[in-house]
Amino acid sequence: MYQTIQTRGSFANLTASLCLLTLMGGSAQAQSWWVEDPMPTARTRFAAAPAKHNTSNYGIFTFGGTNGGLTNYDVVEMFNPLTGLWNSLGAMPATLAGMTAATGDSVDGERIYLIGGSAGSYGTQTCWEYDPIADTWDTGMPVLPIALTHAAATTATNGKIYVFGGYDDFPAYYSNKVFIFDPLAGTWSGAAPNMPTPRRDHAVVTGCDGMIYVMGGYNSGGVVTSLDVFDPIANSWVALNPNTSTAWANIPGPRGLEVSAATGRDGMIYMIGGDGYPNESGDLDSYNRWTNTWTAETAQLTPRNSMCAVGVGNMVYAIGGIKKFGGVQTSTEAWGGLPNLTDCGGIVHVNPPGYQYCIAAPNSIHQGGALITAEGFQSAGMADVRLSASPVPATPGLFFYGPNQVQVPFGDGFRCVGGSIQRLNVTSGQGGVLRSTLDFSSTGGVPSDFQPGHTWFFQAWYRDPQGGAAGFNLSDAYGIYFLP
Repeated sequence: MYQTIQTRGSFANLTASLCLLTLMGGSAQAQSWWVEDPMPTARTRFAAAPAKHNTSNYGIFTFGGTNGGLTNYDVVEMFNPLTGLWNSLGAMPATLAGMTAATGDSVDGERIYLIGGSAGSYGTQTCWEYDPIADTWDTGMPVLPIALTHAAATTATNGKIYVFGGYDDFPAYYSNKVFIFDPLAGTWSGAAPNMPTPRRDHAVVTGCDGMIYVMGGYNSGGVVTSLDVFDPIANSWVALNPNTSTAWANIPGPRGLEVSAATGRDGMIYMIGGDGYPNESGDLDSYNRWTNTWTAETAQLTPRNSMCAVGVGNMVYAIGGIKKFGGVQTSTEAWGGLPNLTDCGGIVHVNPPGYQYCIAAPNSIHQGGALITAEGFQSAGMADVRLSASPVPATPGLFFYGPNQVQVPFGDGFRCVGGSIQRLNVTSGQGGVLRSTLDFSSTGGVPSDFQPGHTWFFQAWYRDPQGGAAGFNLSDAYGIYFLP
């Protein structure tokens, strides 16, 4: 049995409802790890933040760090999720390690703020503003109220940047302070109440509910396992999870030291790596705020600590870091692709170029079938639309497109694209994800169809011999209206 989605609005409502049910039901949907292009410079204790590298598309910017010893770096490198490649940019104003970074909207547009860190043996009050499009710095910002290293920062839904904890070089060393930076006013405030638990080398993320989640790290008492939650609107710490009326669930395992975390666009909080015993952890755990539970997901491919985790689009990226017996890392790995919870769009920097429609039939990997997503900008003059479908088996597949939106039984699923159908190059599902990039160059095989003012519909086809009688299946579908 299948149903026809009548309007884009009704499908959007259905998608939001399904995502909400997934969150309330338990763990995140089954996903997989994807190996990306390695970071050019192996480093640890660096900072990272997502920002637009042109007028439309987000990149992941990485700053400074250390070689694991006495050498600090001034390098700036950007990972482009659309191309899967790294680019080297201009150097920082000085070498720095152990700092934190967050993205905010200033009076001059979107900027990344680099905060705290160490230029040598002691912490600094650094607050530098970086323009990710112009690749320029402003070192004249008001300084952090105290010198801090190993703090953690996030941008709240009110547009302000919150900096939590860290190491302050003076007794009692482990900070419980919270500082607020307003990018529009260009001012600092100490008006937030102190953290319930002092800590350093912890992780901080803004959840899709607008709450700020502080996890892991350590202090004079050892590893911190508590999950502390802050409400930036009420300017207060929240003792109980409002969905379960119980205390917030502690993080799983003895791995709170130098842990990383990011919010996925599926509404989950993903905590990655950290220092376990006797070695660093490769664990990936998802936190479900609706049920107040942690779920063990598939461990990352390269266990490490002191990495950076960043959520962009339908992926959470784990970058760099260090292994006790493997040294500093260049590894870039992505966990995805994540389904879209509509309310998470702005928090995890999703800028979708179109909309989903139709039905994904169950396959041998997942009962919900394969969902298609796209990242990039729907410009007919720019080759920057990247398609993905997941979860899929590790078998050959391809994306195809056409001018009409339909829904007819086909194979073990539904064909949702009609008219004169064209196909893109054959690829293969790797790590549970089938991917393809629309190439508008003369060698790409997609030269002239995508003209401004026209809508084209895309779908993924893939072999699935274990999934049904036909031996192949399809994702749901995606419509893109192309601009100049």
